[in-house]
Amino acid sequence: MEQRSRANRLRFFNVADIEDDYLTAGISQILTTKMKMRPADIRIDYCYRIAGAGSKNLSDRNMISPVTVHFSSTASRDLVFKNKSNLQVTKVVISEDLTKYNYELLKRMVQMEGFSVVCNNRASRGGGTGIYIRDGL
Repeated sequence: MEQRSRANRLRFFNVADIEDDYLTAGISQILTTKMKMRPADIRIDYCYRIAGAGSKNLSDRNMISPVTVHFSSTASRDLVFKNKSNLQVTKVVISEDLTKYNYELLKRMVQMEGFSVVCNNRASRGGGTGIYIRDGL
């Protein structure tokens, strides 16, 4: 149930040099300049830094808090997630906003011997997150 409420969210890591008051504009700028997306395709409701997930000290780039971005639709969110490979030349990383339980489950599966990970994609039917694990044996 909690994971379903996160359907329109993504987490952005290593987003530094943006003050909290300007996060939405800063994320939009990353999406248009670094990811080459059209501004009309980007529909962000709001975003915020995750408290306690790192340091809010902008000079400490290794501990900068992740940013949770709420999109106004799953279509907008999926478009951004689909194009995240355009950020490979930057330090910014985008991931799905998983619950703590689902993240721990994913982490355990990655660490299991004989499994190579994982394709973490949106389920095509019914929404939610589909986690596919490929057996390496």
